[in-house]
Amino acid sequence: MRRYHVIASILLTAIFLCITTCSMYAADQYSIIDLGTLGGSSSGAYDINNLGQVVGESYTLGGGTPHAFLWQNGSMQDLSSLNQGTYYSRASGINDSGQVVGGSRTPASGDTRPTLWQNGTIQDLGTFNYGTFNDGSFNPRFSDTSGWAYRINNSGQIAGKSQEQGPSPADHAALWQNGTIQDLGTLGGFLSSAYGINNSGQVVGDSQSGAGWGAPNHAFVWKNGTMQDLGTFGGNKSTAYSVNDSGQIVGGSNLSGDLSRHAFIFENGEMKDIDTLGGVKSNAYDINNSGEVVGSVAIPGSGRDFSAFIWENGEMKDLHTLLPSDSLWSLHKANAINDSGWIVGEGYINGAYHAFLMKPTVTPEPISFALFLLGGGAMAAIKFKKRKV
Repeated sequence: MRRYHVIASILLTAIFLCITTCSMYAADQYSIIDLGTLGGSSSGAYDINNLGQVVGESYTLGGGTPHAFLWQNGSMQDLSSLNQGTYYSRASGINDSGQVVGGSRTPASGDTRPTLWQNGTIQDLGTFNYGTFNDGSFNPRFSDTSGWAYRINNSGQIAGKSQEQGPSPADHAALWQNGTIQDLGTLGGFLSSAYGINNSGQVVGDSQSGAGWGAPNHAFVWKNGTMQDLGTFGGNKSTAYSVNDSGQIVGGSNLSGDLSRHAFIFENGEMKDIDTLGGVKSNAYDINNSGEVVGSVAIPGSGRDFSAFIWENGEMKDLHTLLPSDSLWSLHKANAINDSGWIVGEGYINGAYHAFLMKPTVTPEPISFALFLLGGGAMAAIKFKKRKV
């Protein structure tokens, strides 16, 4: 009977080791893919959806104007611009339906227009005082206003900014939905911008928090028709860049004295500091629905201006430490993370600045060892049982 208890203890220990090591090692390392360019010298990736489609911008062949791109199935596609490819464009966001948003410069004034790419077409989303007619043709009125579309959710709602027309034009946070544009207002100042939106339609960004052009910008969340000031860590400025479907918000905030800036997560009504790895500056740019956060941090002694990071389970990690030991990458920024933990951003490889995609990999040795213990324990139990019979 005593021997049976010993074997049972071995079995329980093996099961525990299997469970803990599987979860501990499942995302401790990453593979990395160079997404390349559209023929030019550099590129950057800004968003990824849950299908693994990536968007960003890249210089074109011959050092030409940067263009928006869509990367999928190992290939980078030029999304062109509103002026048939001769002007600048950038893709900033993509949803799970493959709709892409960003900005594109127009030939009429050179202003950047909020842009939607879908089903092989390019559409000017329009701004507060300038848009398109119902048939899709351009409305030439007030052609000197600009805007930008930063993110799109799975319902097709788009968050961004639009410039008002007037003697002192100001950018306001904007929400496009069902063919209309809505001014989300400000926290009392002239300026605001929206950088993120979740699938419930909650919008985050920053806004001047007081009267006058010099008023400081504060992070905000807009929901149920109201813009809420998220505050700061004591400094004058903060910005919210992303919000997940649980309402967790991430961004960066200045500390008192405005000499340092720390990445934050805002949840349960509180702004929490998520570290700087010993430095004085970090920003969190995205959060997925598992609460994993990515961004950029200045690490003293690293030899790099900034390093990409991931924050999970209460700990910030330099993504360089999670790459294979022979990696030549210098990761500058991690801009987005999807619900599978795939990360996109930008960094240096062989002297060139390129977009990258990182995927979590499983380290098999600890898991295999735990399974070996589990199997060995099971076999011992079976043999013991046969001997008893």
